[in-house]
Amino acid sequence: MGATGVDSSRHAVQPVAARPGMALPRDEGQQYSLVLQQVLVLENLSDRRVEARFVGDLVVSDEERRPRAAGVIVLEPGEKSEKVYMQRDFTIKEFAENFTAKQAGAELLHRVVGTVTVEDDRDNGNTDR
Repeated sequence: MGATGVDSSRHAVQPVAARPGMALPRDEGQQYSLVLQQVLVLENLSDRRVEARFVGDLVVSDEERRPRAAGVIVLEPGEKSEKVYMQRDFTIKEFAENFTAKQAGAELLHRVVGTVTVEDDRDNGNTDR
């Protein structure tokens, strides 16, 4: 995943780059969280208008840079979407549980999940996912 940072609605967000061996603050009250984020931009390379539907942990920024659900966007041929962020906050405890699970070769307990479905106006029975 991309950038991480400390995030809370009560505190300013200060993004930092994750580094191997990076020490995390002690978080007994689970007051701190890490924001995991991956950016995606869609480009319509077809010659038809397409509609993209976003479900899950996919958000866009509003005018005040607050996240909101990405929802549905329409792209004309050759048009690119605004940045869409696959994003989720994890407490440091959840992040540590995932690290422990990964070290043990187990499935991660806490995930960022999203689906992007793109369709054009033709009804040919196919859905690109």
